[in-house]
Amino acid sequence: HVSIERVGQSYTQLQQDLLEDAQLSQYQLEDAAQLPPKEKNGFNIEGLCATPERTLLIGFRNPIPRDKALIVPLLNPFEVIQGESAQFGCPIELDLEGLGVRSLEYWPERHFYLICAGSFDGAKNFKLYRWAGPGHCAEPLKGIDIQDLNVEGIVIYPDNATQFQILSDDGSRVVDGEVCKDLEQPQQRRFRSTWITYPV
Repeated sequence: HVSIERVGQSYTQLQQDLLEDAQLSQYQLEDAAQLPPKEKNGFNIEGLCATPERTLLIGFRNPIPRDKALIVPLLNPFEVIQGESAQFGCPIELDLEGLGVRSLEYWPERHFYLICAGSFDGAKNFKLYRWAGPGHCAEPLKGIDIQDLNVEGIVIYPDNATQFQILSDDGSRVVDGEVCKDLEQPQQRRFRSTWITYPV
């Protein structure tokens, strides 16, 4: 049995805090925010991950400065949900082979992060990485076939050190000649997932 309870309040100024942070000025996020999220150098956050240090990591799908994925630490998440302004750590640039962050999750049993990297636009180009955290390079996960999935997220389950789940956004997938999200019956609109077994 799982119960979910809301803590704190929604915070609506995160983008503005990012635009105003001096150490992020090099990324021209104010210009990026004026563009559609899937346009080159647009503004698009898709990764958000809690760390063992009780901070958060914000992963950008777009922009991808100098062909590096941008990750920004949020240092005070508990204060933010009480209405205080966000405080950020030093930005992190990761070499994900020219891709941005589509999903970012910490795997407690393995003591590293899993990253699904993807294109800033709608191209179906996905790669999976493991990352030990700030100060380390991301390492590609080899020998994993994600088939034709349009990877949208990674799910880590407690006490599972060998498997994780990836979810596919199938809204634009063609099913029986029709686009999935446009199918008439709600029960026909489905998404797919698959389990990935990671070597011990």
